[in-house]
Amino acid sequence: MASGTTRYKYETDKGNVFWARTDNDSELSSVRGAAPTEAAIENLTFEFSKNSKEVGCRPRHCILKLKNTGTGTGCLLPPGQTTKRVIVLKPDTNPPQGTEITVNGRVWIVGSVIGEQMR
Repeated sequence: MASGTTRYKYETDKGNVFWARTDNDSELSSVRGAAPTEAAIENLTFEFSKNSKEVGCRPRHCILKLKNTGTGTGCLLPPGQTTKRVIVLKPDTNPPQGTEITVNGRVWIVGSVIGEQMR
């Protein structure tokens, strides 16, 4: 599958539903989890903050670590990049740490899940 991003419904820790943009590779569905079925309460999209002074939400996400360089196409990353963030769509989704996932010929290891931060 060609790498890209898609807007998914995202449930906050308080139960509100917004939109979040993240990698849409089908191999990452076990990390993203199932999207909530409720309607989004606002038509805004969460993305990762660019600096610590921005106000808004940094969605909960999982950090994937590159296991090997492989010969794949990179899962939206340049060939030299060694980590990747994938948004976890629901608070009750806990991707198992240490799980290996192959995306576009590159093997990634599921690292820690970082909780959402509201500012």
